[in-house]
Amino acid sequence: MIIRPLRYLGQWRGVDHDYPFAADRAFVSWAVSNSDAAAKRRLYLWIAYNAVLYAAIVVSGAILFMVMVGMVKVGGDDKGVKDDWIEVNSQILNGVFTWMAITNHPFFFYRLGKTLQVLGIRRWNWVPGMDKRVRAARYLSRHFPLVFVDTEAVHGHKVESTEAQDAAADDGEVYLLADHEETETLEEISYNRGDAENLRNTFVMLNWNCLFQYPITAVMWAYNADTRPGFVIGVFLPLSFLCNFGGQYRIFKLNKDIKARRSAAHVGEAGPVHN
Repeated sequence: MIIRPLRYLGQWRGVDHDYPFAADRAFVSWAVSNSDAAAKRRLYLWIAYNAVLYAAIVVSGAILFMVMVGMVKVGGDDKGVKDDWIEVNSQILNGVFTWMAITNHPFFFYRLGKTLQVLGIRRWNWVPGMDKRVRAARYLSRHFPLVFVDTEAVHGHKVESTEAQDAAADDGEVYLLADHEETETLEEISYNRGDAENLRNTFVMLNWNCLFQYPITAVMWAYNADTRPGFVIGVFLPLSFLCNFGGQYRIFKLNKDIKARRSAAHVGEAGPVHN
């Protein structure tokens, strides 16, 4: 008896397979439930981790703002106490942003590299070998299944976008390519080149977000408040924020646009619904 690797278990969800033995069905059910439980634990830990980081940003940012504009009086007329409060909360914010940059940057850089392996660099006429492109496409499909579609998998994901639900699309249909989409294929992975290039450009922005944070960290840690060159923070802080906001928004909008586009296409293929 041949058992498929566990990485294919996602293909069994919601599909009525005719397994020859009850033990097979029990094993599949056990493996799926355990993988779901592990995924939920990771999700909860990830949510808690981000909640702590953003709570630190909100609290320190609020204190910093209120002290700077005089909404909260600290130390009476002692300017040194006020400066200390500003410096401490500035360092907390800088520490959180630095931590986020150094922990996210490897992922952003790695995924940018994977998108470049799939797409190549047209300006330099550079395209990696087919094996590298296929491996990169499979990796990206695990993390961005809307962009890099596994045509062999039966997806059991739930549609979260309002547009897709309003269009009465099947839960898994937004993970399937519409017939009219112009796609490129690497073995079982298909993708729309425009969507993939959009994702690549998003990772470029997110990498710049991290890179702009490092000069800020350098001056915050190397100088005290009296000798710190203010122009460094004035230049790089807005650039870092813009790249972060722009990158996150582009990912959100890309997912939303793909879901809406494919949901509309599948509803159109099914024909009008008559009451």
